[in-house]
Amino acid sequence: MDGIEARKQVFLIGATNRPDIVDPAILRPGRLDKILFVGFPAPEDRADILRALTKNGSRPKLAADVSLDEVAADANLEWFTGADLAALVREACVAALKEKLSLKSAEDGKSDVVGRSEVRKEHFQEAARNVRSSVNPADRVRYELLRQTYSSSQK
Repeated sequence: MDGIEARKQVFLIGATNRPDIVDPAILRPGRLDKILFVGFPAPEDRADILRALTKNGSRPKLAADVSLDEVAADANLEWFTGADLAALVREACVAALKEKLSLKSAEDGKSDVVGRSEVRKEHFQEAARNVRSSVNPADRVRYELLRQTYSSSQK
């Protein structure tokens, strides 16, 4: 990377979720040819991520009333990362399990808890109320400024 010797077909790829702490020496002209800023996923991308996380609705088993496209379009998920969406799916599963356990206890242990229950739309709605984006508003502003800086320096 020092430019003393010519190197061909050498690629350096790096990724970070904290672009604000990357060493400025790495970002000097001539070091990296391209800097790509990957922002928050759009609704279509969130739906794809949810499909991947749920193995296309088969694990956990999603009820017929769940549309991952609708879940992904929820405005409350606008700033969710892939990890946040994974937390959303886990929380929806926990809500479904809690419901199933409370039904078992209400029926004095007569129902079969071992059987798999489906995660329904209401479980995702409850999860969306409980899970928050891991990126706070101040960091969002800072990342947007960095994106603009990187975009303008690439022109």
